[in-house]
Amino acid sequence: MRTTIGYLLDRDNKYGGDAVAGAAVQVWRAGQQKLDAGSVPGKAQAEYLATVAEVAEVSGWLLFDAGREAESRAAFLESHMLARHAGDKPMGWFALDILAMHGIEHQRPGESLQIADEILADSKIPPRVALVARIRKARALASAGHRQQSLNEFAVARSAIGDSITTRDPSWTWWVGDRQVSGHEGEALLALGEI
Repeated sequence: MRTTIGYLLDRDNKYGGDAVAGAAVQVWRAGQQKLDAGSVPGKAQAEYLATVAEVAEVSGWLLFDAGREAESRAAFLESHMLARHAGDKPMGWFALDILAMHGIEHQRPGESLQIADEILADSKIPPRVALVARIRKARALASAGHRQQSLNEFAVARSAIGDSITTRDPSWTWWVGDRQVSGHEGEALLALGEI
């Protein structure tokens, strides 16, 4: 399954989510069936759960890219649940982050706020995970019409960029930087009708 993840992401880059979402879902479902049947030995279960969680997350992303909203949300929720069962905190945070993004994109700012607050309530999260959660929270606040609170969250996020890089950062936080914070702030101002 891990090899397939790389293949699917490569195909997504070349052909888009529409072309590969179905294949990703098939891989995810096959892995899920093996879990459901109880045929994964106890010794290998945590690693297998984490792998299926990652396949579910990739499936969710490809479904999102393909415009299949309900299916992508279900995949992200499943990814989060599997990551929790596997004890894979970075994948769990990633699934929550993507769920928050999904909520912003599909006009569910209340859900996104709850998710961001859940991430930020964890005192052990790496600083870059907190930074991403602040960006999601700021976007959700803007979507809900809370201008000043949104701008305050962006200010906190921007001030944390320089100190956010640590050895505890999950690999999926690679994209966070000043340009991305500025881009998301622009999207928030657009949502508030200020651009």
